[in-house]
Amino acid sequence: MSNVYIWLNGEIVNADGAVIPHKDAGFLRGLGVFDTLLGDQGTPVKADLHFQRLIDNVKTVLLHDLDVSIDRFTAMAEELLQKNELTDGKARVRTQVTSGLTAELLGKPIKPLIMMSAVRAEIPETPTPIHLKIVRDFPRIANCIYDNCKRLDYSRSYIAKQKALALGGTDALLSNTEGNMACATTSNMFIREGDVYITPPLSDGVLNGIARRGFIAQTNAREESISEERLMAADAVYLTNSILGIRQVASINDKEFTGSDAVAA
Repeated sequence: MSNVYIWLNGEIVNADGAVIPHKDAGFLRGLGVFDTLLGDQGTPVKADLHFQRLIDNVKTVLLHDLDVSIDRFTAMAEELLQKNELTDGKARVRTQVTSGLTAELLGKPIKPLIMMSAVRAEIPETPTPIHLKIVRDFPRIANCIYDNCKRLDYSRSYIAKQKALALGGTDALLSNTEGNMACATTSNMFIREGDVYITPPLSDGVLNGIARRGFIAQTNAREESISEERLMAADAVYLTNSILGIRQVASINDKEFTGSDAVAA
């Protein structure tokens, strides 16, 4: 067996011996939510915000009240980082909650399945330049609270990124059902106009990202819809997520965004 451990339904077990039922609703129908947070020197970063969002997402998507507290989740993340010898450097801690076994095809959870894992996060010292391609074929849904949640189904982001890669980009920038710009496949998006920062509101179908919240507070960013024309006229564009932090975009389609910006350093 390997020396990799996960937390499964309240117990830390060897990953090689972990068993998930083949009738689990997350596996069969994608009924579940997840969270990914950064572990830094053995400490889960902003754990209270991440696990509160996870609990809220379970309530919204699965219509279930979890009986696991934020403190319990945080303690398990700390123990996993220790158990997997991830107390030096950066790590990625992923927690997912599925409907587990249900009595009916689309029945409510009887007892959700909860799994947490921790692996080394390979974050390059020199970030790879981000070249976005706008993809409108698979829009995020405006005014949909489910698109604000981290649900298991990432098929839309997957196919959008594959299309962007085929077009020569490194990631896709998705539009929403109202034609405005929304987000990248795994990151929230901000623009800068002069010294003012703007990000799409949650009502535009974007993820309620923890790094997004932090960047809004850091820059006093405004939440406003961003058309393609406004995006392309911006002075700078940024992506945020909890693992990679704040990254400046190098180009979108054929438009280059040049110059450095201390806020993304």
